[in-house]
Amino acid sequence: MLSFVGLGVMGLFIVTFLGTLALKKTQPTWIFDGGVVIGAALAVVGWRLGAAWWLAAGAGATVLIWFASTRKELSLPRGSGLRVKVGDALPSFSLAGTGGAPITDAEVCAAAPALVVMYRGWWCPYCVTQLDDLGREHDALRAAGIKLFAISVDRSDEQAPLEKRLGGKVTFLSDPEGKLLDAIGVRHPDGVPWYDRLLLGARRQDIALPTSLLIGKDGKLLFVERARRIDQRTPLGAVLAAARSAS
Repeated sequence: MLSFVGLGVMGLFIVTFLGTLALKKTQPTWIFDGGVVIGAALAVVGWRLGAAWWLAAGAGATVLIWFASTRKELSLPRGSGLRVKVGDALPSFSLAGTGGAPITDAEVCAAAPALVVMYRGWWCPYCVTQLDDLGREHDALRAAGIKLFAISVDRSDEQAPLEKRLGGKVTFLSDPEGKLLDAIGVRHPDGVPWYDRLLLGARRQDIALPTSLLIGKDGKLLFVERARRIDQRTPLGAVLAAARSAS
């Protein structure tokens, strides 16, 4: 009986994980890792108490498949590849906002301190969740004087629903040719995954490697971090600390 409970726990966490991806309401992956491992442990204990061996073997195989598949999909290229560092000036740009009007680097610097989040695209559940998190932290960031910007290769019309979803708390900018991505060194040539193109209709194109930049009032970068995994969130504590140290 215990082995079946363990398999049920594993199945519940895996299905919940897939459901959160579909709803673009992801949770930290370690939560699901823990559920899968706990379920497998219950299945093994059940086997030791007399349950059929193949139940424990199935649980073990599921654990291996789970970690192999999720780590493959969540991983990003090693090596930063960044062309900017703390203390450098924000590269110059002129990108379209969701209203169509161009917004330049000078305007972003004028709004500094400014947190610029470069995200993969509207189709990425991890990115949407990260942006939702920023929306929820808006008051704390605003109290520190920080203005929020989000940049991707998405067209302005694709970004507009996200900007509306966040109640205008984040200003979205479109970099369809990836010129700013190249200037910062965060172009991801693997592009949009095939399943997002198939299931969501996302276009085949290069995308940004998830990256966070904090720009100071002098236009210099106060904080730079490129994510190592797709599910890595913007470290708001570190961003706030960098903003305080520059004030």
